[in-house]
Amino acid sequence: MFGLAGPFFWLMGLEVLDIGNFWSNLYIMLVPMICTAVALPLWGGIVDRFGAKPLVTLGTLVSIVFPVCWTLATPVHYHTLLGVAAVVGGIFGAAIQAADMNMIFALTPRRSRSAYIALVSVAASMGWVIAPTISGAIAQALKPWQLELGGHTFVNLHVLMALSIGARLLHVWLVVPRLPEEQRQSTIALAKHLVTAPAVWLGRMMSPRRIRAGRGPGEG
Repeated sequence: MFGLAGPFFWLMGLEVLDIGNFWSNLYIMLVPMICTAVALPLWGGIVDRFGAKPLVTLGTLVSIVFPVCWTLATPVHYHTLLGVAAVVGGIFGAAIQAADMNMIFALTPRRSRSAYIALVSVAASMGWVIAPTISGAIAQALKPWQLELGGHTFVNLHVLMALSIGARLLHVWLVVPRLPEEQRQSTIALAKHLVTAPAVWLGRMMSPRRIRAGRGPGEG
């Protein structure tokens, strides 16, 4: 799912957008990794409450923002789009990681668990071998192809972005519903919680009782 376009974002940055090594690494590696490191512990509590399937569903759907923003970026206008892609991709990529690990630990027996995890890692590694090989062949075959649409020039690497988007949608539609986990809550319930939770937290922090409790000696 991710390997179809994964290795080719650098080519997009260097050859299509011509943004250089610094900005390419910033938007592809540095910012997403920082956001993942910050968000991963927070998703751990979410997956305990809602389960892995809603989280991997929402995370995969929102991760579509990453290839979409790279598809829409141009050599003139790219900072905002790639910045959004990096932050959103990092945060919701962490959601997928948390859901995956939670499901692996829930489905594997304690005894010989390391062997099961090793096999899952081997399968994932094979995916990262096969998918880029296929997409690389497609990109090579479509190298002369260009499409002018709405003042935007689309080339072979944009086709890989489209394939990545399609693979993520198929994953949510075909694979996630068949994951062997009893779903605790719906993806819609999870999305509502993520939308309302910041407002609830802010309301609690700003409540008069909490404000009074936070005053020091002699204040007020």
